[in-house]
Order: sequence, then structure tokens, then C-alpha cells
Amino acid sequence: MKTVHKKSTNLATQFSEDLAKMLMGRKRHRKKFGGLVWKKNWTLDGGGTVDVAGIDSQNRALVLIEAELRREDPASNVVKIWKWAHDKKFRRGCLFIHCFSKAYRGSKQRALARARFAAERMTKEFPRIRYKEVRLGYKPRGRVGAGRRAHQAKNLGFSVIRLWDAFQKGL
Repeated sequence: MKTVHKKSTNLATQFSEDLAKMLMGRKRHRKKFGGLVWKKNWTLDGGGTVDVAGIDSQNRALVLIEAELRREDPASNVVKIWKWAHDKKFRRGCLFIHCFSKAYRGSKQRALARARFAAERMTKEFPRIRYKEVRLGYKPRGRVGAGRRAHQAKNLGFSVIRLWDAFQKGL
């Protein structure tokens, strides 16, 4: 009998897959984003990946999404994008959506404060990067969840749509 090996993925990767599928899934969503392609684990020039990125036809990231479910140091994701912008001498508009699960309302509040601090400094150096924080109504609990992860990814997708509309108007 042939053994089937499943590719193991962690909770954050599964969340990113759910979000990217939601954003690409419906025709009206694709139309709203004007041809952006949503990629999970998009690689930044110079190293590192972003959970989900909205890429235009010239392979430029216009939307960067980092979803913090349980990470100990979410500020490192801000610093990663800040360094990327610095190395590229970034001057165009970009929407950076930083999402935080319910885990950051308790013992991880200090980590959230550090991420906000880093984001404030990054946007001072790069005012064309719009940083938006989104709080998720989701408390990750391993592999169990009765569809909560997918539901929260879908809710986040609708938030991304609203933030993108506001970003487009502000350009």
C-alpha cells in the first residue's frame, strides 16, 4: 500500500492560505482590486517573506499583510518591511496591514506596543507606506477550531477590501 505524505503546515500558513483564497476567490473581489494577484508567503527582495501580498502586473507589492496569531515578536515583521523599503529606496504608495489575534490583548500587549512603535518610526521615514492595524476576533488554539480560522480569514479579507478602498482614495 502506498503511503501518502501530507505536507505539514502551521496555523499561520493555513490562515494565510485562507486569506489569499478569499481575496482571489470571487470575481467581484478581483475586480475591486484592479488586477492585483494575491500571493501567500511572497518573498521580499533581500530576503524574508510576507504572509500575503497583493502584487500588480509589474510584480510590485501594493498591499502587504502580516497576520500575527501567536508570534512572540511581531515588531520583527515591521522591521523586515522597513528594511526592505530602505534597501529599495522605496518611494511609491503601499498599504501595510498588520493583523493581531486576541492573543495580543492579554500577555502579549508589550509585543504589540513594540510593533506599533516600530511602525510609527517606519512610516515617518517612509510616509508613502500606510500602516493599518487590524484586530482579529480570533484566538488561535492549535489545529482545532470548527472553522473559526477560515471564518476570521474571510472577515479579514473584507477588512482588506475596505482598507484598500480608503487607500486608493488617499493616493
